[in-house]
Formats: sequence, C-alpha cells, structure tokens
Amino acid sequence: MSFLSKLKWMDTSIVPTLIALLFFLVTLIIGSFTDLALSQAIVNQESVFGKFFETYALMIPFCLIPGVGVILFKVFFPKDKVIFKVLGVAILAFTIVAGTILAHHYIGPDEEWYGYRLHDPWGYIVGAIIMIVFAVIFFLIIKSDNPSLMIRTALVILLAMLIQWGLIEVIKRFNGRPRYRFLIDESLNTKGEVFRQWWEFKPGTAIDDAHKSWPSGHSATAVQTLLFPLLFPLLRKQNNIIKTILYVAGPVYILLMIFARILVGAHFLSDVSTGCILGIGVVLLVWFLGHKLFVKKETTPAQQE
Repeated sequence: MSFLSKLKWMDTSIVPTLIALLFFLVTLIIGSFTDLALSQAIVNQESVFGKFFETYALMIPFCLIPGVGVILFKVFFPKDKVIFKVLGVAILAFTIVAGTILAHHYIGPDEEWYGYRLHDPWGYIVGAIIMIVFAVIFFLIIKSDNPSLMIRTALVILLAMLIQWGLIEVIKRFNGRPRYRFLIDESLNTKGEVFRQWWEFKPGTAIDDAHKSWPSGHSATAVQTLLFPLLFPLLRKQNNIIKTILYVAGPVYILLMIFARILVGAHFLSDVSTGCILGIGVVLLVWFLGHKLFVKKETTPAQQE
C-alpha cells in the first residue's frame, strides 16, 4: 500500500497540500531576497481589510476548538453511564471557554492596540458569543453515527492545533525578528533597530510582540483550515458542493491571510511563508500519526486464514 493511499481514511487528498508546501518554499526563497523592498512597497497600516483580518480572521480556524468539543460531546453524551455524560458536557464547556480566552487574546484590549480591538468586558463577551455560535453550528451539522471516526478526527484536529501553537511560539522566542511596522515607528523603535533577515537568530531578543515577526503565527494557524475536509464524513448533509467548499475555502482563506499580514506591516513575506510551511508540516504529521495510531492494518487472505 502506498503512502498516499494510507491517508484515504481522512477523506482528503495529500497532493494539494504537498503542492502548497512547494509553493510556500518558493515564496520563502523569494522573500529571502525581497522582504524589505516588498514591505516598503505595499504596507498600509490603515488598511481596513488588513486590520479586520488581524483582529477577527483567526476566528475561522478557532471554530475548530468548539467543533472538537461538539464532536466529542456527541460521542460521549449518548452513552448510558453518567460518567460519560458528565465527560461530554465537561469537554464541550472546556472547549468553549478555551476558545473564548483565545479569541479574547486577539479581539480584546492590547498594549499596542493593532486592528479593531474591543475594550473589556466586550472582548470576552464577543469571544464567547463567537464560540457559542460555532458550537451550535457544529451541533446542527455533525452526525454521530460513527464514534470511532469522530474520536480520531477530533484528536487529530486537536493535536494539530496544539503542536502548531507550541512550535511557533518556541521558534519566535529564539528568533526575535522585529516586525516591519515596529521598525518604521519611531515612537516604538527608540533604539534604532534595523531590518534583519529571518535566518539571523538572536535568542533572548523577543522581549515583546513587536520582536516576534518570524515565523507568522497567524499564517500557521490559518493553515489549520486545511483540516476542514476531515469534517466531511461527519456532516449530516454530504454532496459535491459542500465537499468542494471544504477543500477550496482553506487555501483561499490562507492566501488572504498572508496578504493581510504583510499589508499591515505585521510580517514580511518570509515570515508568512515559513508560518505556512510549518503549519503544513504539522498537518502532514498529524495525518500520518492519525493513520498509524487509529487505522488498523489491512489483513491479507493468508492472515485471515
């Protein structure tokens, strides 16, 4: 059995993901030579599109958090034992709360106040509303006739998001690259810091968010939308139109996200390219682990005898 065929249980194709990986490797190389010039040419920190994406666009991949909660709730709550019902409710509540806290991090108040942020308590209120709405949507569209598939899909999505977040945060702290909008803001860049390439690591210099340019966390998180096709087998209604949307929505959203991050001066081209490469790497990893951990090996006729 080939490596590609092993991933068929996920009802998704690895080929477009590998093409995307190649595309971002090329843009990383291009960015390594054109980062500064490109940002100087297109950055517009007052762009409505860019500011909106900075604040609210991550809510799209964040919908997977309450989505995981709903999927696991539908697995455990129908069981007869009270312990399973309590577990299902607890998981659902935890994912909604976790999603709310994460959403608040991006839409709530911030010292540098980029994007269209909200004063508290509105940051928490709006974040909670968004997560609850997503939970209701998942509750309505997800069917629960295949507990095994539901559990492994939920675990794969959750594992991908956790690995991606931890990986990006660790690398950012070791790199410490200053963002373009920090470099051109004399009120912030009081020490006259200058542009430096992504491969010039300076551990210990990521003293604040302004020095966490490489790699792009927004871009890596956006790549998690490539996991949307995994939801298709779990949907109540399944047709080619819905399947196409699940496959196309992610790549379109990712391209919009990386453009928005460069447009507002939050990242250079090499930042978003690396973020996407790492995000895709995590997606491929969890697909592989999902197969190894959850899919039984096919038996041959000889073995069955």
